Amino acid sequence: MKKLTYIVLLSLGFVATGFAQDGEGLGSENIIVIKEYEARIADAQKINTKPTTQEVDVEKQELQYDVPEKLLDLEYPAHTVKPLAMPKVKPIKYHNSYARLGFGVHLGENKKVYYSPLAEIVYNNNETKNLVYGAHYKHFSALAAKSALQKFRNEDAKVYVQYFMKKVEMGLDLNFKQNQDFYYGLPADTVIEAKQIRQTVTNYGANLYFKNAGVNDLALDFDNKLGFNFLTDAYKGNEWFLEYDGSVTKTFKNLHTLDVGLGAHFSNYIPTTKDDLEREIFNIGAAYTFNDDNWKLKAGIDVAFGEVAHDKQFDFYPVIYTEKKLYKQHLIFYSSWRRDLKINSYQTLLAANPYININPELRNSRIEDRIAGFKGSIKNFTYNARFSNKVIKDMPLFVNDTLNMNRFDVVYEDVMFVYNINAEVGFSWTKNFRTQLSFDYRIYDPVFEAQAWHLPSLNTNLTASYKINNQFFLDLEFYALAGAKARNIDGEVEKLKGTADINLGFNYKYSKNLSMFIKLNNLAHSKQTRFYNYQNFGFNALIGAKFEF
Repeated sequence: MKKLTYIVLLSLGFVATGFAQDGEGLGSENIIVIKEYEARIADAQKINTKPTTQEVDVEKQELQYDVPEKLLDLEYPAHTVKPLAMPKVKPIKYHNSYARLGFGVHLGENKKVYYSPLAEIVYNNNETKNLVYGAHYKHFSALAAKSALQKFRNEDAKVYVQYFMKKVEMGLDLNFKQNQDFYYGLPADTVIEAKQIRQTVTNYGANLYFKNAGVNDLALDFDNKLGFNFLTDAYKGNEWFLEYDGSVTKTFKNLHTLDVGLGAHFSNYIPTTKDDLEREIFNIGAAYTFNDDNWKLKAGIDVAFGEVAHDKQFDFYPVIYTEKKLYKQHLIFYSSWRRDLKINSYQTLLAANPYININPELRNSRIEDRIAGFKGSIKNFTYNARFSNKVIKDMPLFVNDTLNMNRFDVVYEDVMFVYNINAEVGFSWTKNFRTQLSFDYRIYDPVFEAQAWHLPSLNTNLTASYKINNQFFLDLEFYALAGAKARNIDGEVEKLKGTADINLGFNYKYSKNLSMFIKLNNLAHSKQTRFYNYQNFGFNALIGAKFEF
């Protein structure tokens, strides 16, 4: 070991001597390297660092999301037109249950003043995980002295229960409705007691449904509904019906859908003087739909058969629908062609015109509808514009009874052609300010009747809602119709004057549980007639409070 140390020291000495000879190199001596140099560090000092990051002051940003409104794909509306009476006050939902009280004033015919109490209570209980139940009652009326005829009273009550299981949902509701109206379309000098021209229609109903609430083992969606209704009027006319509607849907690979439907209708109309009208109609159908988010194609057929007053019926009703995205969600073209069977009942006719004569004739309508249009959305703007052509067989119309002009007979147009241009646009100016406009223009071409009695050709509706802050809410509605025609007492065609309705609503939320509302309706004080001889209410106002719990 010592010998090796001496050799290394001697070698280092030769190297130092060589470098010290005036930079002339090592010379010609041979150097024998016994072992490569191996450096060893006896001690090392570790450098400890503590890096830090500079705090960045990030300003909290308030994000604003503008979700465009989607216009609903609605079928061609029925020929009934929204009445120009007091519109429904839309409740602002803050809690599950509430009580609402209000009082209004109407300006009626012959400068009479009508008082309108409003009472509504809604109770919903959803504290149980799988069970929801509740009840609803509403009263709204226009009252005045016994000699005043332009009165009405509406009662609406409902109780319901819903039960949710893991994969199934079921529910039951029981409802009661009573509408009282008066045949007030009489000459101004008529003296008559209100009870002599009073009509009261009462409905008792029940609905039961059963459907899947999740994915089942067969990957099928099913929905079953069973409904019952019994109607009676002030003259002992009765009608009841039992209806079933069921469907099963199967989707394959998220592109293909097969729908199978089954329906049944059993009804009996019992007028005061005529024979009963029994109807038993069954329908079964199937449809296939392809949807790849670019194309949507649907084709199906519905078969209806049954018996109406001992008359056998059998019909095919095809359904075809196409939809193509021409440019993203901004421009979508769609078209459809379908045929349907519409069951006209005493209940539906009274809902369309409460001033019809008792014991009307009932016929089913067959409707063929062809539609083509464009729809889409661009940021906060949505639109839907379409043209439709309808052919309606046995379409119900209302004509004044020449022996009693304040009542209407129901007549049926054998073949009615309807050409319709419809446009709907909606725009969200800000998250607190939204507007929507709809426009309908129709051309009626009856084959047998002289006119499409009491059906307006022009119908427009503009709505706007503005949320001033978390306490103040403002609603505006403009509604107009024109072009309806009636048959006067001489049998001649008389064009009804157009009418407009401007409504303004104001809501103020005073606290978490208490809010107040004001509705000012028909600000233009228009009293033009909706039905011949029947003036609408003029200016009317409603004020009230709502307590939520």
